[in-house]
Amino acid sequence: MSEVNYRASIFHYLEGMSDLKNQSEIGAVEAFCIWFDDLYYPCFDSSVYNHGVYEEGLEIFRSCFSEEELKAMSNYHNFIDSIVDEFVVERDWPEIQNDPNWIQLTEEAKIAVNAFNQ
Repeated sequence: MSEVNYRASIFHYLEGMSDLKNQSEIGAVEAFCIWFDDLYYPCFDSSVYNHGVYEEGLEIFRSCFSEEELKAMSNYHNFIDSIVDEFVVERDWPEIQNDPNWIQLTEEAKIAVNAFNQ
């Protein structure tokens, strides 16, 4: 993924997660999968890469963002990581969006989007 794509993809995801209507298009399962499997490089499993490849990718990833953006993404990641294993995704969408953890996840996404917009 190119540097421009990292920024655009992560911003688009966070922007979607910060908006209740857009969240319904993403869905809870995809919200977790996209973040952990596709977007947030620092949480990828370094053991599946050849020596030096993960580190180089992490350096490229970090170079794409400001310190404030990296901190906001890290905060978002820490929160989503803290809820992912216990969050029940197989329930009605209104129930998901009213879950206090989902509400906080939405707030964390808004904070991250604001960091990108500064």
